[in-house]
Amino acid sequence: MESLAINLQERGYEVIVFTLAHAGLRNFEVKKGIDVYRYGGLYQKISFLFGNPSIRLHPPIGDPLIMRRLKDLVKKERPDVLHVHSSGGWIIYSVLPLKEKLGIPVVVTLHNFGLLCPVLTLTKDEKQCQDILTNKCISCGRQVYGNKSFLVYALLRLNRSQLKRVDRFIAINPYQKKIFVGETGLQDASVVVIPNGIDITEFSSSELLEEKTVTRARIKELEQLGVDPRAKKIVHISSLNANKLGAIEGLINAAPIIVEKFPHTQILMVGDGPLIDYVKQLAKNINERLGKSVIVITGFVKNNEMPRIMMYADIIVGVGRVALEGMACGKPVVIAGTSVGPYGGNYGGIVSELTVNELSTHNFSGRNSHDTTSPEKIANDCIQLLNDERYRSILGRFGREYVERQHDMKEVVQKVDETYRSVILGSNPRKH
Repeated sequence: MESLAINLQERGYEVIVFTLAHAGLRNFEVKKGIDVYRYGGLYQKISFLFGNPSIRLHPPIGDPLIMRRLKDLVKKERPDVLHVHSSGGWIIYSVLPLKEKLGIPVVVTLHNFGLLCPVLTLTKDEKQCQDILTNKCISCGRQVYGNKSFLVYALLRLNRSQLKRVDRFIAINPYQKKIFVGETGLQDASVVVIPNGIDITEFSSSELLEEKTVTRARIKELEQLGVDPRAKKIVHISSLNANKLGAIEGLINAAPIIVEKFPHTQILMVGDGPLIDYVKQLAKNINERLGKSVIVITGFVKNNEMPRIMMYADIIVGVGRVALEGMACGKPVVIAGTSVGPYGGNYGGIVSELTVNELSTHNFSGRNSHDTTSPEKIANDCIQLLNDERYRSILGRFGREYVERQHDMKEVVQKVDETYRSVILGSNPRKH
C-alpha cells in the first residue's frame, strides 16, 4: 500500500493516508512527501472487545470517533476519491457514510475475504468454506474472537447490504472476483481485477551484482544477523502469527532433512508477530538437536531493508507479495501456504514457467493445490533447487521477467488511475 501511494503521487496525485493509531507511532507524520494521519477509534479504547488487546482492528461497524475524524479530514482536503484497503479490519464501515454525506466515490481493494468471512480466509476444516455468512461462522470465529464471535458474525451479516454502496471493488486476482461477485450479487462490472503491484526498481536482481562487489559490507551485515556469509541461505518472510503457522512450522521442521543433504545451509525466518517467542523456541530446539545454528530468527526488518535481505537468499519460501518480490529479485521461489483452497491444499511448490499461471490464479498462496504444506514437501523442493545452480538461475530469470510483465507497479498504478477516473466521471460527470 505504501508503494502504491508513492507511485500514485509520482503520477501526479496528491495522496493522503488515514489509518488507525498504533503504539509507538505518531498521530501525524510526513513519509516520503505523503501526509499520514493515525487516529484511534472509540471501540479501540474498549480492551475487552478484543481477543488480543495488543491487536485492535477496526470492527465491522462504523466507529463514531473514526467517522468524525475522517469527516473533518475529508472536508479539509476535499479528495476526489476515497480508496479503502481491506487488509485488516473493517474501516470501510466508517468510510461509507461519507459517500452519501459528501458525495465522494469509494473504491475498495479486497486484500482478503474479510467482508464475507469473520476469520478473513474463507476456509473451514482445511477446505473452502461452503457456508458463507451463515450461523456456522460463529463456531469458526471462536478461535479468533472467543465469545464475541457471534457479534462479529452478526455485524458482518447485517452490514453486507452496504457493500452495494461501493462504487468499485478491486480484486487482486480472478478467483477472488468470482467468489466475491457470486456471494454478494454485485454486477460483474462492479469488481475489476488489478494484481498486486511490485516496485521492480526497488526489488531488482541487478542490485545483486553491486552487493557482491561490496564484499566486506555484505559480510558484516550478514554476520550481524547471525548468518554465515558462506552458507546457502533459504529465506522465509512472513508475519509470525497463527494464520501463518503451518508454513512456519513446516520450514523449521524441514531443516534437519535439508542439512542432511546440504550441511552448510541456514534458514532465515524474517518477521515479527505475536508468536515470535514460540517460533524462537522451535528454532532453538532444532538448532540444539543439530548442534549448530541452522535456523536464524531475524525478527522485525524494515520494509526498505527487505530487498537486500532477499538478495542474500539462494531460495525464498513465502506466499503472495513476498513471492512476487522474491521473483522480482531474480530468486527461485517456493510457495508454502497455510490457507487451504477449494482443492484442499495450500502447497504450491516451486514457481516455474509450467506452474506460474495456475499459481497466479490464487495470488501465489498455494490454494490452487491438492497438496498440503509439510516439512517433507518443503525439504524436497529446497534440496532440488540447492542441487542445481543452473536451474535456480533459470527460475530467477523467468521470475524477474514474469513480474516485469504482469506486476510492474507502474502498470498497476495506471489501472488504478483508470478506475479512479471511471468512478469520478460516473459520480461527478460535470467535474471533467
